[in-house]
Amino acid sequence: MDGTLVHVPISSTQFLMNIYQELGLNFSLEQIAVAREKAEKWWNWKFSDYTLRNHEAFVEYNCKLLAALGAKGDLQRLAEKVQSHWENFPEEADEKHGIRGYFQSVIGPRIAGAPKGKLSLEMWRYALNRVGAAPNEVFHIDNDYETGIMGAREAGIRPILLDRKDTYTSITDCTIIRDLTEILELLGI
Repeated sequence: MDGTLVHVPISSTQFLMNIYQELGLNFSLEQIAVAREKAEKWWNWKFSDYTLRNHEAFVEYNCKLLAALGAKGDLQRLAEKVQSHWENFPEEADEKHGIRGYFQSVIGPRIAGAPKGKLSLEMWRYALNRVGAAPNEVFHIDNDYETGIMGAREAGIRPILLDRKDTYTSITDCTIIRDLTEILELLGI
């Protein structure tokens, strides 16, 4: 949901800084950005198999990030608290938006057995099978060109790029929308 169905108006680095401040940790945006860049490289290496990305993996990531920032104390406990904030973020919780009822299925890499997430054909095959549709009968909306758009295209599904911030100005090979409400026009509603 994050980034596509749910738009969070602040950056994830700012959100993380807010969490740290609530926990009594004071790091600058720049410190967090530098530490996140290093931790992301580790994360993408260690958890390149998306099916391994679970609560424990995210806690481990948060531990790594806190250590890189020089946090003191029980880093495991702090990492659990940080992850709890992420998991209970109101804008991220679909039940708080009441949107779960609008979907026939909610699919993720673990359920689909898709080690590369949206870059795995298994993800798309599983999703299509769950809804009983062929690739040419659906479209996929994503805010990430490199994974969601490329993955959908590889599976034969029409991709639609959601680009709220005009990030992908050079992209011309797929439909681009700036707001989810534009889907209504695409569907002729």
